[in-house]
Amino acid sequence: MGLYATSVAYGPPVLRDADADASLVTELRSAIEDQRSIITAVPGEGSVLGVWVYNGFIYAFRNKAGGASAGMYKSSSAGWIEVSLGTALNFDGTTTSGEPTPGDSGTPTTLEGATSGASGDLAGISYSGLWETGASGTMVLTNISGVFQDNEDIKMPLLAFDTGSSEISAGDTITGDSSGKTAEVTSVTITSGTWSGGSAAGYISIKNNTGTWTNNENITVLGVNKALVNGAAEPTAVTVAKADGTTYEQTLAPGGKYEFINYNFRGDATGITRNETFMLYGSSSADWALKRFHQGTGAVPYTLQKMDQTFFLDDRGITSVFTVQAFGDFQAAVASDSVDPYIQKKKDNAILSVKVRAKNQYRLFFDDKTGIAMTYINRQNQGIMPFTLKHQISSVCSAEDSNGFEVIYGGFDDGYVRKIDSGTSFDGQSVPSFIRTSYHNYGSPQTKKRFRDLNLEVNADTSTTLTIQPSFDYGGTFNPRSSPSASSYTVDVTSDQWNEDDISSSATGVTVVASERIKINGIGTNMGLIIKNEAIYDKPITLQGVVVNYSPRGIRR
Repeated sequence: MGLYATSVAYGPPVLRDADADASLVTELRSAIEDQRSIITAVPGEGSVLGVWVYNGFIYAFRNKAGGASAGMYKSSSAGWIEVSLGTALNFDGTTTSGEPTPGDSGTPTTLEGATSGASGDLAGISYSGLWETGASGTMVLTNISGVFQDNEDIKMPLLAFDTGSSEISAGDTITGDSSGKTAEVTSVTITSGTWSGGSAAGYISIKNNTGTWTNNENITVLGVNKALVNGAAEPTAVTVAKADGTTYEQTLAPGGKYEFINYNFRGDATGITRNETFMLYGSSSADWALKRFHQGTGAVPYTLQKMDQTFFLDDRGITSVFTVQAFGDFQAAVASDSVDPYIQKKKDNAILSVKVRAKNQYRLFFDDKTGIAMTYINRQNQGIMPFTLKHQISSVCSAEDSNGFEVIYGGFDDGYVRKIDSGTSFDGQSVPSFIRTSYHNYGSPQTKKRFRDLNLEVNADTSTTLTIQPSFDYGGTFNPRSSPSASSYTVDVTSDQWNEDDISSSATGVTVVASERIKINGIGTNMGLIIKNEAIYDKPITLQGVVVNYSPRGIRR
């Protein structure tokens, strides 16, 4: 994880060669650190409780100083800015006149207290129950004028209509054909008649209204007459609910986790508890049925991710709804059985998970700065790799930026939000990495071999240094030793970054692979390699293969 440095150009670009200009690399690294220095932690104390991306902005949650409440903050060019949560008003006693809908642009729906005369713009609403039969919940208001009273009627603008002959739907923009007034439809309530009979009458709940409509004028949508305005001073204020108390400032509870969850039921859905799996069948509240799908297979909290199938961490390892359906709770349902000892050791420490669409990965995070990444393609596990972070992650999200590209952000225990899979460092600290190959006997498991040199076939975008550690006979040695025991070898890998010559070359498009030779000294029937690297600014390299030169010796007795 890291960051990209940005700058403003003054004058035309000048081509500079890093090989000829010794100061270029230093200047680039200095620019990166300059950008890093202006990044600040989310205000407050403790770990970041949640992080998300919405409309191109990053939002984060963290306890405020003192820990009495939490705050929501939004990223900006000036740093983190606290988001006002608005003033809340509880309500009940809803009516069939229409459900108010928040306005997110233009002029939002304005609600008024019938007794107090107080008013406020509706910024958000949540409730339980059916609106037409009596719901209760909370409204979030902005631009409040006056003081709402307990149990007073709450009114909102509704446009009365009759002689409706063509259906008007939520989301339509309606226009008065004589007054020219416009509004956006949030809901439509029919009190009598039908559209098909040309006699529909009722109320249109609106927002972003531009003025007073004319009685009996046509209500049009895209130039098509839909109904007639029924009233001389429409829209009028109609009671939609009752105040349940007075207004109060909204706050967030400290601690816990804050997540953005999108519920989008299209047919059957899956519900998973710690030790059971359920399926929700149906398409609406009229026919939903929750049935036990499988008992004995469940998910560790915060480990469930929807990819081509739903993955989660079970007591037996990483599994999915697809494999549970096919194999039940048997070990064959587990995708991580090749690293089962590691999973069993870590499963009680799992705290978070995320999907990485660009890499087809499912990632688990544990509470000790470690995690695992599983690459899953065409319903097959392509491999599992453990990793270690320099900071403890406390929240994570996979979202899209304003250009539609996937971005992954993590909130950490030091209060920072970091972009994951970005840059070349752990927020300015080096990234240690290694790969260990399996031991290979080169087709003759009993023949001793003197290993002489290695030719690493690699391609790299930046020069870096690798440390190679050969290991013989599964890590053991002959006794007495017939040659010096192998130690570490270093090799400088040169970059294969394109230059102007590559652009005009007929071989352009062919991967440039460098062969780095290392002389080694060791005897064994087999050999494995540990290849290490640790750097701050060097980009990752790709190991294409290794050519091993050795001389056969005698048979091991």
